[in-house]
Amino acid sequence: MEKAKVVMLGFILSLIAFLLCIRSVFFETENEEQKQIVDFLFGKSDYGLSFSKAEIEHLIEVKGFVFVGRILLFCLLASFLGFLIVGIANRKEQLFLYGGIFGAVILLFGFVAMLGFDQSFELMHRLFFKTQWQFGEDSLLIKTFPYEFFIERAKMILFRFSVFVVSCFAISFLLRRVFVVRHKARYFLKRLS
Repeated sequence: MEKAKVVMLGFILSLIAFLLCIRSVFFETENEEQKQIVDFLFGKSDYGLSFSKAEIEHLIEVKGFVFVGRILLFCLLASFLGFLIVGIANRKEQLFLYGGIFGAVILLFGFVAMLGFDQSFELMHRLFFKTQWQFGEDSLLIKTFPYEFFIERAKMILFRFSVFVVSCFAISFLLRRVFVVRHKARYFLKRLS
């Protein structure tokens, strides 16, 4: 049962890290127009720009996904803390190992999605959006968030998440080494006494 908790915690840890990478990258703005839209998505302001009706409907739908993402992140953090409180004191290296393993799986899917970015982008929109999501090049929304914006953000998310995955494996390895050294030291001290 304890191993199942550690596996679940590792999974939750990797999801939290992935959502935080998305949040940190996607909402870094490059100009005032992007900042106004991001503020709208987080409920900090109303629209400051004059979008078409279809663009506004799409932004409202995106705002709903941002809200759901924030709730999901909060629930995952609460679950993670709850599991930690229940206790995994002697399984920390496994927590990071499983976090790294699940993170590597997510990363693999991310790299595959990047290889077929156009198809992945279209599939994601077809699956999750009911409103119009394709706009012409003269659209204010496309001028504010051009295609390259999404490609660069996807690369940044994968890079930051890669750092998380490598860190998980490194922490797991270091904790395991510390455990082995402590175990050997205790054994040596017992033999001396």
